[in-house]
Amino acid sequence: MLYCADIYAPDNTRMQPPEKSSILDTLSTLEGFADMGATDIEHLVEISEYTLLDAGTQVFREGDASDGRAYIILSGRVEILIGDSAVTTIESGAIFGEYALISDENRTATAITVEPTECLILGQEPMRLLASEYPHINAMMLSRIKENITHHRGAFADM
Repeated sequence: MLYCADIYAPDNTRMQPPEKSSILDTLSTLEGFADMGATDIEHLVEISEYTLLDAGTQVFREGDASDGRAYIILSGRVEILIGDSAVTTIESGAIFGEYALISDENRTATAITVEPTECLILGQEPMRLLASEYPHINAMMLSRIKENITHHRGAFADM
C-alpha cells in the first residue's frame, strides 16, 4: 500500500499527498516507465512510499550504510556527487540509490535535491515481494538498475 510521509508547505502547514491516480498518471508518462502496463505501474506504486523533499535536502551521503531504499523521481532534480565533485544531475523518471535494492554495501555517492522533488521510495523487502509475485516487473526494474550502474560507472571512470 502506498505510504506517504508527512508533507509540509514552506509555511509549515501539513499538505495533503497527491491522489494515487495522479502518481500513476505521472509515472506512466516518464521515460522508462511509459512502456510498463497500467497494472504493473499500479503494483509498483502500491509498494512504494511517496515523499516530497525540499530543495537542498541530502537524501543520502556517500559512505552511509545502505538503508535498502531506492528513489524514483516523479518531479524535480537531484544532484549526484562523488566526494566533492558533481557527477550528474538527474530528473523526472530517473532512479537513484538503486544499488541499495540489490546490495547492502555502503552508499557510493551523495544525493542532494536541487529543487523541491517528488519521489517514490522503493524498499528492498517490498521489491523482493513484488519480484516473487510479478517476476516480469522485477526483470524490468533490474534491467533499469543494470543500465544505470553501467552508465554511472562510465561517468565515474571519466572523473
